[in-house]
Amino acid sequence: SSFDHLDALFLESLVPLALLVAAQLITSAQALRKRKESNKQAHVLSLWLMMMFLILPVVSRRVFQSFRCEKYDAGDDGTLLYLASDNSLDCSKPRYDGMVAYAAIMVMVYPLGCPLLVFVILFRHRERLDPRGVTEEEAIQARADDPVLAEEPATAFATMFRPQFWWFEIYNMFRRLMLTCAVLLCANLA
Repeated sequence: SSFDHLDALFLESLVPLALLVAAQLITSAQALRKRKESNKQAHVLSLWLMMMFLILPVVSRRVFQSFRCEKYDAGDDGTLLYLASDNSLDCSKPRYDGMVAYAAIMVMVYPLGCPLLVFVILFRHRERLDPRGVTEEEAIQARADDPVLAEEPATAFATMFRPQFWWFEIYNMFRRLMLTCAVLLCANLA
């Protein structure tokens, strides 16, 4: 059998997770070898999230393509259902059912989980990202000088914006997902 949508789904969704696990294991092994505690685990997760920012729409689009089948008239045999993004996958076969179950799990990991994880990380630092009782210029300078924010690469998402808009990148992630994936959830727009 040739490389099809299911193979691409596995590849695109598992490689980023495998990279995260490998990086976490390497970081843990290095910390154990040096016998000291390190905050590099959070650093690895933050760097992974920054990578996910770039590939999230691509992976999410592949995941959402797994749910859309098209009907074809088979004459006297009725109708046939095939995956819209890959006509080699029959939507009435058990292979498709397994793919849908896997894709449903990946919806929780990528289009919902990644933005939620970025939000949780930024929300934990919201007081540092948007200090109260200071001018905007002072808040921007305080963020630039804050060693805690410097140690957490995921906060770079928030420091691109004015302090009161520390959450804007989460909105931007969902906007990008809606532009690339929401159309796949609609049946036929024509």
